[in-house]
Amino acid sequence: MTLPLIILNYKRHIIETRLAKFYSIMNQALLRSVEEHGDIPFKTFETNDNSEYLIKWYDEYIIKYISTIEKKELNPTYIKYIFNDGSGFGSALLANSNTLTIFYLINPSKDISFDGINGFAFVYNPETKQVETFWQHSSYKMKKSLCYNPKQRNSCSALIQANGWKIPKDYPWVK
Repeated sequence: MTLPLIILNYKRHIIETRLAKFYSIMNQALLRSVEEHGDIPFKTFETNDNSEYLIKWYDEYIIKYISTIEKKELNPTYIKYIFNDGSGFGSALLANSNTLTIFYLINPSKDISFDGINGFAFVYNPETKQVETFWQHSSYKMKKSLCYNPKQRNSCSALIQANGWKIPKDYPWVK
């Protein structure tokens, strides 16, 4: 094996392991929160200025069940949390939407995005009280088509999940 191949395999392993762990941690936190509170109220906004609500929501219903070392309000729309392992997640609740988008970040010092390398999109489903991968309920073919499109990488987390939390061999973004 060559050194570049070893490095590539290591990067892939880190992403795969951390994505599966994040998914599990968030859903375990939600399960514990539902057990304690019975319900997790969630509201929508008419503007994007909602990070104060998100911080309170996360503090009340999620963060007390997981270990983070840092919380940042990036602007009135986005917040970011950093885990003990150096990874983290950002979150936004956009106007007139009941979709809480959660960006899992391998390296939270980078911008919040869902680029399929550092950032992976998840959503909170208020009906099921679960975190799901973006496009989780679409076909494998659709997930792959969206993920492999440079402008539509929001299904990469769903593609990796559908592949048993393994990055497909022909995955274009981790090189």
